[in-house]
Amino acid sequence: MKERDKSWNEASVTVDDIWLQRRIELWGEGFSFFDLMRLKKPLDRTEANYPAAAAFNLPAESQIFLWLIPEDEINQNKGLNKEDNNPIATIPKP
Repeated sequence: MKERDKSWNEASVTVDDIWLQRRIELWGEGFSFFDLMRLKKPLDRTEANYPAAAAFNLPAESQIFLWLIPEDEINQNKGLNKEDNNPIATIPKP
């Protein structure tokens, strides 16, 4: 880049601008899931290049983002019960 964009200044930067640049720089590195969880952002795959079965829109804090505790962990840890596990989310429909 020979010249910087003079219209771009610190006052015009938003959190969403920073998040977009982070997604661009770290694409394919596996950070986006944790960013979605931490920032409570929705996952929108409707306008992307996904197959029809995977093109869906998930709201922020959807239960499908919560991982289940492995059954072996629950069985071996006396401090855990099956009720302590996250609920099984329903698969979204495109």
